[in-house]
Amino acid sequence: MTFKASLDTTARITTISITILFLIIALIPFWAMNTDASFSASLFSSILLIVIYSITYAFCPQSYTLDNDSILINRPISNIIIKKKDIQSIVKLNKEDLRCSIRTFGVGGLFGYFGKFSNRKWGTMTWYITRRDKTILISKHKEKIS
Repeated sequence: MTFKASLDTTARITTISITILFLIIALIPFWAMNTDASFSASLFSSILLIVIYSITYAFCPQSYTLDNDSILINRPISNIIIKKKDIQSIVKLNKEDLRCSIRTFGVGGLFGYFGKFSNRKWGTMTWYITRRDKTILISKHKEKIS
C-alpha cells in the first residue's frame, strides 16, 4: 500500500518561495552581462543554487510504501527501507511534539523536512516527513525516525 507524501502549508509556501527566489537569482547572469567579473560571479552563484536545489529535491520524500516486511520511504534517489522486525515502537506525534525541534543537518521546508533534527522531548531524530501535523515516530535500536 502506497501513500503519497503531500506538503503541509508551511512546506508548500517555503518551496514556492525558494523556487521563485532561485529562479530570479539564476536569471541574474543574463541581466549582468555588462562586465565579465559580474557575469562570472553571477553564473557561479546560479549554478551553485541549481545544484543545491537539485540535491534537495533528489532526497525529498515522495511517498511511503507499507508491505508485509518493511516500510519504504520513496525518494527520487536512495530510498529508505525500515524493516518491520527492527521496529521497537511507533508513536503518533502531534505538531506540539515537534515544536522547538532544531535542525542539526537537514532541510527545513524545501520539499519537506528531512535530515537530522533534535528535540528536548524525543532527542535526536532522522526526519523524512512532508507534514508536521500527521507524523509518526518510529523507534529502532539506537535510532529514531520520523
